[in-house]
Amino acid sequence: MRLPITLFTIALASTGIARAASSQPIIDLNALQASPLEISEGLAPLDRSDRDGKPPKEMPQSCKDAAITPEQKTKIDEAVYQANREKIQQDADLKLAFMNYSHTVKDATSDLQAGQNASTQLRDAIQRIVGSHLGLGTRILYEIVTPEQRAKTFECMLELHKKHRKF
Repeated sequence: MRLPITLFTIALASTGIARAASSQPIIDLNALQASPLEISEGLAPLDRSDRDGKPPKEMPQSCKDAAITPEQKTKIDEAVYQANREKIQQDADLKLAFMNYSHTVKDATSDLQAGQNASTQLRDAIQRIVGSHLGLGTRILYEIVTPEQRAKTFECMLELHKKHRKF
């Protein structure tokens, strides 16, 4: 079976051809002998200020007003990372619970007890997701930021949530 050539494939091929034709080497061998600090400077995030003609995303004022320290930011990043790892499993559990519920309801031989059991599994999966999400916010507000920062941090969290809502 032959796959059609897409624009994406053409774009990838043309970038590879252009790179191969350029006079600069792809890997700078001199950089390998540089100090780790010099190498890490070369790995700095790209400037995306001209991306789609939009300026770089700016944090809401309440986030700036919260005055999160670099140490707190590191702790928040780690808490979010751990929560995202848990969410992967929770999302899979939710999908399986919904599949099980759907299968049970469509089965002509299933009874009320089977439907209730499948419904309970689905409800529990949803509760775990909601509980983890609320738990993350509570941990950030009570374990990471100071009581003085709590109100502004909460405002920041609400604004970021509104900004990233997908519905």
